[in-house]
Amino acid sequence: MGRALRRLSHLALGAIIVVYLFPERIYGLPRGFYIVLFFTILPLTIEYFRIKRGVVFTGLREHEKSRVASYAWFCQGVVISILFFPQQIAAPAIVAAAAADPLMGEVRRLSRGSALLAGFLLSAAVFFLYGYSLPLSALSGALVVLGELLEVRGVVRLREEALGGEGAGLPFKTDDDFTTVLVPVVLLALLYHFLPNLFPGALLKPSAPFTSLP
Repeated sequence: MGRALRRLSHLALGAIIVVYLFPERIYGLPRGFYIVLFFTILPLTIEYFRIKRGVVFTGLREHEKSRVASYAWFCQGVVISILFFPQQIAAPAIVAAAAADPLMGEVRRLSRGSALLAGFLLSAAVFFLYGYSLPLSALSGALVVLGELLEVRGVVRLREEALGGEGAGLPFKTDDDFTTVLVPVVLLALLYHFLPNLFPGALLKPSAPFTSLP
């Protein structure tokens, strides 16, 4: 039950791209304000209190008892993608990551090699349906799989001079849900910078601004 809920929840996160249908300004505030509020501040606040109390919700894995859960990492990748990258790159990458990750997780239970192939094919299909050419779709699908294989490790450290003694460090490790979104987004954005004509236009158009409460 918990695994099925986790897979379905991850798949449902792809629906986040509906934010592109909302107007650029909502009741006088930029759309990005609400994106950060609901997909960065809210999940990280939930995670702070959840970890502090050692709670593991249904659908979370046991190792997430003491670390930020995968859904929150995915949300951070989504927020960065939406706020700082073109829609025609961010939107299909978000949907591809949301769909491919749970598929690879299930197929991996049988064969790791088959899981990577399944993730590649599904991701490439998402980009193709968005309007990418077949070669660019294949490249994009491969980048989603690459993102699933990567993680970022490091230490955030205050300089010794700032503390007047030994520096304090905070180790961190990203979740694959973060890199599965951001790796294709960042690398495709580099390609878009030099060859924008390879990419389709934005498909999701914002509605008229919300100017007053109903």
